[in-house]
Amino acid sequence: MKMLCRWIRRHALDVEGIFRKPGNGRQVRAWIAKLNADPTLELPPDEMCENAASLVVKFLMGLKGEDGLPAKIWGPESSAQAVQFSREVRTMVKECGGDYDRIPIEVNRLLKTLPRENQATLKEIAGMLNEACQPEHTETNLMDAYKFGLCVTPAIQWFMQQMIENYDEVFADLP
Repeated sequence: MKMLCRWIRRHALDVEGIFRKPGNGRQVRAWIAKLNADPTLELPPDEMCENAASLVVKFLMGLKGEDGLPAKIWGPESSAQAVQFSREVRTMVKECGGDYDRIPIEVNRLLKTLPRENQATLKEIAGMLNEACQPEHTETNLMDAYKFGLCVTPAIQWFMQQMIENYDEVFADLP
């Protein structure tokens, strides 16, 4: 993931609609096979930006848990935990209400419930997207934190948006 985020930082932050346009399915699948075989592989500078962005999305969508089922990068591992997690999220959103200073604190608290690897992965992705949201890039990529969250992690769009917009506060004390 670090390699992909680094590549996007170098080559794609100014690409219009990055993460909105899908990569070439056949090429993305080929890259996944290559990266699975050799995790040290680097994308060439002339790779299609959409392919790199699709690899990030596919990585998040393809995470598997210890049981071989799709991993929950955010939240519960069982139906009972899903119900509890949903309640906790709804409660957090209600309690934060219009208190925008509290949102990063609550998102940070929820991040700390995740395994460290998931925290680090989300930090890497949110950091890259935070950089893409800087004015020098948004003039050409035409994206913002809301759009990035929706395109990269639709299931946790609001959380990703908060991680992007409040990156420094949310990740200040995380690895």
